[in-house]
Amino acid sequence: MLPERSLPLDRARRRVVPRYLTEADHVWLDELRAECERHVGCRRGELEQRLSEPLTTVAPRDKLLVASRVLLRHYEDRIESPRPPATIRKALFAARVCQPTRALALQHAADELQISPEDVEAHLFADLPSERRVAPLSEPLSSTELALRVNHAIVASLLRRATVVRIQAEGNVRALVSAVKLRGLLCVAEPTRHGKSVTLSISGPYALFRNTLVYGRALSSLIPRVARCQRFLLRATCALSNGLVEFTIRSGDPVVPSAPGKAYDSKLEERFAKDFGKLARDWDVIREPQAVSVDDGWIFPDFLLRHRTQRERWALLEIVGFWTPEYLRRKLDGLDRVRLPRFILCIDENRNCSDDEFPPQARIIRFKRRIPAAEVLRALETFGGHATRHNPTSSFSEPLSRVVDQPRVEP
Repeated sequence: MLPERSLPLDRARRRVVPRYLTEADHVWLDELRAECERHVGCRRGELEQRLSEPLTTVAPRDKLLVASRVLLRHYEDRIESPRPPATIRKALFAARVCQPTRALALQHAADELQISPEDVEAHLFADLPSERRVAPLSEPLSSTELALRVNHAIVASLLRRATVVRIQAEGNVRALVSAVKLRGLLCVAEPTRHGKSVTLSISGPYALFRNTLVYGRALSSLIPRVARCQRFLLRATCALSNGLVEFTIRSGDPVVPSAPGKAYDSKLEERFAKDFGKLARDWDVIREPQAVSVDDGWIFPDFLLRHRTQRERWALLEIVGFWTPEYLRRKLDGLDRVRLPRFILCIDENRNCSDDEFPPQARIIRFKRRIPAAEVLRALETFGGHATRHNPTSSFSEPLSRVVDQPRVEP
């Protein structure tokens, strides 16, 4: 159950209205998911620390807090240690009793456990929650799906504070009533006057004296069942810090998780973002930054790579489709005319549409099937920190979530 103070709610007298996550929130949700993915294998405390810091895109603070909590729940953690941490502690503490110095105790424990002294020290508390390693997701989670799960968590948190819930539903009502009975909820079902719908009056967990946590979880699990009805209206009276308030859910509200959508335009982009994010954790990987005006046309970079603390260090990166040497020359000449040297072109060696080869160039990275993240990082190191006329980090106050209103086309 989410803390009440973190719930994104609009309050008016004795009513509350959730501020659901919508498509407008997908930009910062994409970045939130990317931050979690790049910390897979790291300590959980490190991931939690990163999520407590601001994102590069603007996000409502209360929505971001709830989304972070929900997303962290989907990432399991694991203990990575050559020996059980409890065994390591036992051996070290016993050795410290008979050894005069800490170094000798570490060596004695390492010899007993047949590991190195460095491993003894590094994994001494590896079973603490903050020291456990973040495991990858068991299945992909898109921003669309994450937004729906966050909305579901907001609604579930309110229902777990309910004193009474009334549901008026029409269509597929039998399955809903069966679900209520299966969960053992305290419910009275009454047909409406015209007989086409049913009204369910369910006692909420705050109307009970015991087992409120289990009861609240069972009640909130009804949300997907209710949403399968043709039409429904759910009204709940909830006990919040300011007293009893009314809360309403109706047909069409985005509160039920659905099938995930695509997070990236291609697997190539997704692999590069993950590879670079793991290799260079001090750099932000921002998808689809603002377009660059070159002569009478536009260049649409795929990524903006920017150092998180040294913000003068940045570069734009474009993944080129089919190409010819002449096409690359024109593109580079245009970038030079607008004084934009910090531009990296990643070209697929298998997509050269001529017999000629383009000569080696520092701003061009060749690849086959997978963009080499290490070469991109080396290219970034060659760029100085001087300012240029087209600086995506200073042109706008919020450049990272804005894309020029032009069609995205392949060269």
